[in-house]
Amino acid sequence: MLKLLLALPPERFAALYLALPEEMARALDGAIASMLHARPASVRRQPDAVRVKALRAFLVRSRDETLGGDLLRAYFLGPRKPLVVQFLDATGVKHQEGQVEEEGQPDPAKVGEAIAALNAAHDPQDVALYLAIAAVQWPEIKELKAAAATPA
Repeated sequence: MLKLLLALPPERFAALYLALPEEMARALDGAIASMLHARPASVRRQPDAVRVKALRAFLVRSRDETLGGDLLRAYFLGPRKPLVVQFLDATGVKHQEGQVEEEGQPDPAKVGEAIAALNAAHDPQDVALYLAIAAVQWPEIKELKAAAATPA
């Protein structure tokens, strides 16, 4: 997931960070502070652009896959949860508020229609990023892999 996150253009990475729920953004203050050689308490006083650049630098340096996955999860299960829920419902994946239950996977026959509906209802960049994540989560679903390979 870290690779997907770091492949985002800087402005898209910034938009993702700035849309995170407050508790997740605060949890990143320590990582950002380490890159700024500052105290975590002073991070919130920094301009958004400085915080974003420092977070990206931290991820590049640390190569922290877990943190990369956590950032994407917080983004898609926070401010973008309706997108996730819509996709899971449309493809028949059992879930609890966007969290996939058991070993559910999308019905390949429903993926194309679900993607069209997502693109009509949500930011195409969010849809493209979510589809890239879904393609990693369900590599056996060739329709997801093909959709993730198609630029938004």
